[in-house]
Amino acid sequence: MKIYNLLFAILAMVVIGCTKSDGDSNSTHKNNGVKSTYTLLVQDKEKLSSIDINVNGKLSVATATENDFTLSSIPKIAHVEDNYFSYYRKNDNCKGEITVYDFEENRADSKILFEDLGACNLKSNAILRTENSLFIAYEIKTSTKISDYYVRAIDTSSEEIVFTDIALGHKPVEMAFANDRLFVLTLDEELSGKYGIDVIDAQINLLIYHDLLTFDARRIFKGPNDNIIVSFDDLHMTIDKNSLAVATTKYGVGTEPNFKSASTLKFDGSGRLYYDMPGGAHSIYPVISAVYDFEKNSAILYAYENFLSEAQRKFEFEIESTTMVSYDEKNDFILIGYKKIGNDNRGGLLRIKPAPNPAFIDNLNVDGVPHSIFVE
Repeated sequence: MKIYNLLFAILAMVVIGCTKSDGDSNSTHKNNGVKSTYTLLVQDKEKLSSIDINVNGKLSVATATENDFTLSSIPKIAHVEDNYFSYYRKNDNCKGEITVYDFEENRADSKILFEDLGACNLKSNAILRTENSLFIAYEIKTSTKISDYYVRAIDTSSEEIVFTDIALGHKPVEMAFANDRLFVLTLDEELSGKYGIDVIDAQINLLIYHDLLTFDARRIFKGPNDNIIVSFDDLHMTIDKNSLAVATTKYGVGTEPNFKSASTLKFDGSGRLYYDMPGGAHSIYPVISAVYDFEKNSAILYAYENFLSEAQRKFEFEIESTTMVSYDEKNDFILIGYKKIGNDNRGGLLRIKPAPNPAFIDNLNVDGVPHSIFVE
């Protein structure tokens, strides 16, 4: 198997090139790991449902059974973390509803929101779940050109709907949570067009910090050691969860790790990030899988043509593009969901062994296109 290794340093970049493992790059790895269980969310047109995949370590092919989780349409506002899938919807009565589905317990909990304001009078932009709270970022128009911006913090430890609205200066785009603090990526749409960071103390629900960024901030998420990552086109910032000190890692042109555009993000216990990224010059496929090591500031890209033969890619698996990437830490396998060529309701799940001993493990064809996965 061939892999690409891109190495980055603070404000500098070095391209290492490509390396090839010994032996046939398309051979199947003989060790299929130990017994494990996956819950795979798949999309069939607008429908989202789940499949329980029981993986027997002695077999190269898993068997699948249907699960109870089903949504008639893909939620536009959702948050995936650990074993929880959270999503927000507005119902026909102009009430908002947040549902948190726990795939470990196979249980859903829902809360009705915005009965005071009316969900039809506002726009919700992002949600986030923690152990004892739900946060929903929203905006509400006060005139044709002016909006007010808030984060509603909801105490989920109470049986009643107990909430606090925290005012923001600019439009909330995305949120991350660490060290009892909510970090909100904001956008000044009305004046400067610049992004910013608002930090809320979640213990007292007060805004404690604001900083203005530049024009091209793309996303915010919790990274290794619970520090906060803000991704830009040509760099990423690491914000210390305690001191709020900022470190910057800059990329060279054409060597960006591109987790800024990932639809799925998954960290392992060592702080490595597994994600999907544009294939670009590295692959003939529009989206491939990659692993970024924040400690080493290096990325390894896994293009399909470097671990599968042309016959496997085109005819056996019929791979069109990557739709999700995750990681099975128990077995040390990268999990790659993909859409099949010319088919909007068929896909597959590949398992591969990551570097330094990369190898193809097995494949499972599924009804629906993989959206996200939960590993027990």
